[in-house]
Amino acid sequence: MAAASPRSVAWCLGVTCIGVVALTAGAGVAARAAGGGEERPDAARTVWLFFAPANGDLSKDVKALGELLAKQPGLRFRACLLTTDLETLAKPSTEFAATVGAIRSLPSTLFSGLDPGLRILDDEGLVAARRLGVEALPSWVYVVASGRAHVASGRGANLKGLLSCK
Repeated sequence: MAAASPRSVAWCLGVTCIGVVALTAGAGVAARAAGGGEERPDAARTVWLFFAPANGDLSKDVKALGELLAKQPGLRFRACLLTTDLETLAKPSTEFAATVGAIRSLPSTLFSGLDPGLRILDDEGLVAARRLGVEALPSWVYVVASGRAHVASGRGANLKGLLSCK
């Protein structure tokens, strides 16, 4: 029996991880559709960042958002990494590393939920991206208390304008 190459092992791992994400996300959607699984109370007044490793350096945007969030009590932040290529995480670009570094440098009190870190397999984030209609990356989504979502896409998005939405 021939030994598997590192590339084929990474590909198999990627396919397995994507399958797990799809199954878990599907289960979450099915549970909500069946009336189970209530929305978490911290889902209101949250700014989501949906991004991928290929989106370049978002560190300035993340830092600017951190400053805006610090001035608005009760407003929380949630970053969601969306990627289908897990190999990009093994050797991250300097731009992607800068973005992750900026996210990790934000005070933990600004984060929504219990875990301020990024998740490689983020089933909750994947369900939220679909529910909120995210179609482009990077996307900043501000969910207000009523549940209405406001979206700004791209680097250099007008975050101050986004947070002024009601």
